[in-house]
Amino acid sequence: MITEIDVKTLENKLKNKENFILLDVRTDREYFLSNIEGSLHMPMNTISEKYTSLDKDKEILLYLPSACNAVIEGTAKEAYIKVKLSY
Repeated sequence: MITEIDVKTLENKLKNKENFILLDVRTDREYFLSNIEGSLHMPMNTISEKYTSLDKDKEILLYLPSACNAVIEGTAKEAYIKVKLSY
């Protein structure tokens, strides 16, 4: 199941120290220019090799770059997507 959440919801989750993984799938360059403290960096092109290292019992929020989001919803803004892993 995939659900988009807004920035305010993410801010509340961070403020309340909820137990989740914020997975930043942007490129190395994008991540090192700006990132959210506590996020886990796993570039999109490495996910297929590394996703099993993630705790599938935790809520996982993907931080998508604007280019990926444009493909998903036809917009050019960044997005936070909630996913559920099964492996």
